[in-house]
Amino acid sequence: MKTCFYIKYILKELKVSFRDGAGTIFLIVSSIICSCVFMFFYFGYVHHMEQKEIDRRSGEKYFYVYFYNPEWPFEKKVRTLRENKVKKGELIDWLLG
Repeated sequence: MKTCFYIKYILKELKVSFRDGAGTIFLIVSSIICSCVFMFFYFGYVHHMEQKEIDRRSGEKYFYVYFYNPEWPFEKKVRTLRENKVKKGELIDWLLG
């Protein structure tokens, strides 16, 4: 009996809140959404800056993208490596594009 009263009271208060305080509820929901957007933006920004710091420390600006047969002679392997040097930005653009 007591539980039923509590449920009816809670439902009545929710109806009144949505009817009278719609602006307040809208502000609460919009502030939560804005906070989530800013947190995701900040996380992406921090991740990007950490990756830039790792790249700066390592000094690697090029990747070697190649496919070759391990049984090839050494000269052919070296030539394949030299011809297939790709900048990091080019590789990322190719992967994303």
